[in-house]
Amino acid sequence: MDVFSPALNTSRHVPDAKACLAVLYPQGPPTPLKIVGFLQGETLGDLTRWRRQGGSIHVNFKAGAGVGRSRQVMRLTRHLMQEGFEVQLVGLGGTMERPHMLMPLRSNILRYVHTIAFRGTDSALRVWLKRLSCFLPAGLAWRGPLVLVASPESVPFDRFVLMTEDREIAFLFRDQEKAPWAVRKSGVREELAAEYHKHSRAFEILCQRVPAVMDMTKAGSTASITFEAINERFLGNIVAAAFLRKKQVFIREALGHLDFCLEVYRLLAARGSVERVVVTEEEVYGLLAGIDRLPGDAVDASLLKQALVQTVGITLPKLMQHGDFCVRNILIAGGDRGRVLIDWEDMHERRWPLADFVLLRLSLKEVYADLFSVDLAAMEHQPALVKGLAATEAELMGILHLDRPAMRAAQLLSLACLCQQNLDKGRLKTATAIFRELMAFAHNNLEKPEIRDLP
Repeated sequence: MDVFSPALNTSRHVPDAKACLAVLYPQGPPTPLKIVGFLQGETLGDLTRWRRQGGSIHVNFKAGAGVGRSRQVMRLTRHLMQEGFEVQLVGLGGTMERPHMLMPLRSNILRYVHTIAFRGTDSALRVWLKRLSCFLPAGLAWRGPLVLVASPESVPFDRFVLMTEDREIAFLFRDQEKAPWAVRKSGVREELAAEYHKHSRAFEILCQRVPAVMDMTKAGSTASITFEAINERFLGNIVAAAFLRKKQVFIREALGHLDFCLEVYRLLAARGSVERVVVTEEEVYGLLAGIDRLPGDAVDASLLKQALVQTVGITLPKLMQHGDFCVRNILIAGGDRGRVLIDWEDMHERRWPLADFVLLRLSLKEVYADLFSVDLAAMEHQPALVKGLAATEAELMGILHLDRPAMRAAQLLSLACLCQQNLDKGRLKTATAIFRELMAFAHNNLEKPEIRDLP
């Protein structure tokens, strides 16, 4: 009988094997486990004996969506199933060596990811085409690397995972449900413990405007927080999915974001602690030191430095701020939930009061520029948004009890504080974008009278 012998290389493990295993098997990988890479001319050996020993197999396929790879996947799947193995396919985003996403190629998970255009801005047509691709053979539909998992017993992979340098974010599914029931964030124990405290504090004040925490687990140097799942719908997704009048859709959703920002500020001012303090020379020195760490055009920031010096002695409120209040952290949940604010790891209990507002304004400008391929200042030429931003500023002045000069000083200090925060976290691109916004604000909004230096 002519038995198909799959072409494999069993000489070494792929470099990222441990990372992928930890994601696929949170409780630990099965033993024994053989990890091989698909190449021409070698065989898997005695599969019957391996299965009787309780052994599992991972076969890694390189990226590519050709018909040839699809046929290889199907032939190998059929062969392993004939030998009594349960077979599943897992797709990797990125490369086999440095994956940034791991997703079981199950119909319900694929449908969810493609329907919401996960964390992207796919058009309605592209989302529809992606959903159709769910009916194609996995080796043909998935362009990235593939892992074929063969095990003697069924092992359900119930999550897809986003992987960064310091965190893993897993979306957890039950059976064939079309949406995740929870989101689990894993990382360094100390960092996750701090985030858990911040998130819990935010939930006390904002309630349903923040995802509920379901539990937290700790194991050695790592920890995980499980949150309720909120539908991953972002402003960019909604705009890109519109067939017509995309700019009008953007304006509508952006104004909704501004209203949500005001709602959060009202609650923070009413239920949180607000402390009025005098801007000190020491604080300004610290912000100036942060700005000096920026490369390039930061050296020509004399006007900005003089503007920061002029804030010394002004009395301003400090209150809780999210710290990363931008479009990608605002989920449009709809219904009674409206909008939900996620990712509270950068939250501070006492901070200059307009950090969240100025960052939201900047992120709206960036998303507008990206969606419509225009420059960063283009959004400021939309009359409805100019009016909406002005109305939001006026409302914030009332909530925070600021006059116009104090409002300008608060925005300047808040932007400088955000720039320093992102430099401290190594987010140079974000820090540079905030710095440019800071420079523009100083030039456009602050006067340049009586220049005085710090002693």
